[in-house]
Amino acid sequence: YLDRAERLFERDKNHPSIFMWSLGNESGFGCATEAMSKYFKEKDPTRLLHYEGFNTHYTENEAYTASMVDVESYMYAKIDSIVEYCESPDTLMPYFLCEYSHAMGNGPGDLADYWREIWARDRFLGGCVWEFTDHAFNAAEPGEEPIYLYGGDNGDAINDGNFCCDGLVYPDRRVHVGLAELKEVICPFEITLGEGREITVESRRFFRSLEDLELVWEIERNGELVCGGRIDSLDIPARECRTYKLDTGAIAEGGVVTLNCYVAQRNATWYAPAGHRLGMRQFILSDTESAPVAKRSFFVSPVTLWESETAYTVSTAEAVWSVGKISGLIESAILRGSEQLASPIKPTVWRAPTDNDRYIVEHWRKAKYHLADCYCRGVQASVDGECAVIEAETVIAAPSRPPVCHLILRYVFTPDGRVDVTLDADRFYIPEKCFLPRFGLEFAMTEGSELVEYFGYGPNESYRDKHLSSRLSLFRTTATDNHEDYIFPQENSLHYGCRFASVTHSNGIGLAAKCAKGDFSFSASHYSTAELTERAHNFELDPSPLTFVKLDVEHAGVGSNSCGPGLAEKHRILPEQISFTLSLFPYHAGDERKL
Repeated sequence: YLDRAERLFERDKNHPSIFMWSLGNESGFGCATEAMSKYFKEKDPTRLLHYEGFNTHYTENEAYTASMVDVESYMYAKIDSIVEYCESPDTLMPYFLCEYSHAMGNGPGDLADYWREIWARDRFLGGCVWEFTDHAFNAAEPGEEPIYLYGGDNGDAINDGNFCCDGLVYPDRRVHVGLAELKEVICPFEITLGEGREITVESRRFFRSLEDLELVWEIERNGELVCGGRIDSLDIPARECRTYKLDTGAIAEGGVVTLNCYVAQRNATWYAPAGHRLGMRQFILSDTESAPVAKRSFFVSPVTLWESETAYTVSTAEAVWSVGKISGLIESAILRGSEQLASPIKPTVWRAPTDNDRYIVEHWRKAKYHLADCYCRGVQASVDGECAVIEAETVIAAPSRPPVCHLILRYVFTPDGRVDVTLDADRFYIPEKCFLPRFGLEFAMTEGSELVEYFGYGPNESYRDKHLSSRLSLFRTTATDNHEDYIFPQENSLHYGCRFASVTHSNGIGLAAKCAKGDFSFSASHYSTAELTERAHNFELDPSPLTFVKLDVEHAGVGSNSCGPGLAEKHRILPEQISFTLSLFPYHAGDERKL
């Protein structure tokens, strides 16, 4: 132990960036670590001393801990316990998290909550994300597509599986969305919006000013650029603020108006080119209507409802919809003459488990959420004025378990080809220590449904607790590009806070969704939830020619519980009742937009 301490000290003692020594990691405590502590304190009283193994949780004696080290150090502590420590008048040391967020797979999703407290409390020293890079190894021949393997893939009986894939970047150093999230919370500035289009920029630096940075601002209306400007130099001293008046001019009312502020390098540095963005802040200036929709050029015609032995069919000039009598689900959507659905539009609660679901998934499987399906108890159809109305009484249930929920599906078909789908759910079965993975609609669209458009948080994947690096805007991509290719396949590439989404063929014709109130989460991919659930490596995935679409009323956060704390209560889905209406309608990608 002392040999290690001496070698460490002699090697690094003259590096000015080192402000704290550490006695090691996860090695218990006793006479050997006491000897190390004494060595460092005698050799270098100018620097702090750290060792998580000496925290009061282990020693049960804060005075003893304080005699050994200079910081109270923990791993993955919950926010409320950190606040309790920092607010106590009896605490002796600053608080440090040598690990606080586990960057494994789709995550981490808890960064904002930690950094809110770090910036607010001087006693909270900060912490470290575990870890920088995935450590899977590439077994492919040079020049071939990577084949990343992990524990157990070489016949090794003692291993940690894919627990080496827990970094902010992939093994080849491509960036995970998690690194982009971290970048936003540690950026050296904060921006707040005041009255009359004024912004206040606060420097989070402790020594240098922000004069090497510039601010570019843009105002968008419904995702389209309206105006913008630039502040050439943020000449703000360290730890101080400055307010700027933005010359935005008149902006047309209506729709979703956002202000996006980007802070970037004014000049090239040894580590970044000029224009490199250090962070972004977005403000919603107005939201007078809930969703961008197409200016309808469709034909309006009377709704026709007819009944066959197996289905109710509703026909207009633009669309022909069919609801199965046995399933109670929309089984066919013929829009502008072509079939759009390759599977029924089905309510579901299951998501492909993420790495951070590794503990809660045991409870999900015990509740048999992965086996839950939709079962119809009866369907009724009628014509109400200009509309056809079909109502299905259903349950989402799994074998030998109580129903996950009771659900009324109400379909209202309108003369312009739209269907308003209302989900009224109650009596949820959520066992103790459990929560729902998600609640929404899932279906497959026919081959060639490749073009994707959405008004929501993008372009990165985004979740209720992971959307710092995304912004609310209008985005266009493809079902192929929308997939985030994690080494261990899992839920990915959702887009939070959507008001509108569409999936279309190359001819522009397809299906769109919007909501009149609130928002939803959306994704489109060539990989089904079942495929992502069953596969153990990304190279085992077989992309389908179909496009799998998710429209979620609720989707649980991703957190960092692969090693970190359980998902925060506010990001769990624990409903007593859900009532939500989502509109589906024929769509052509060239249709003009308005609000």
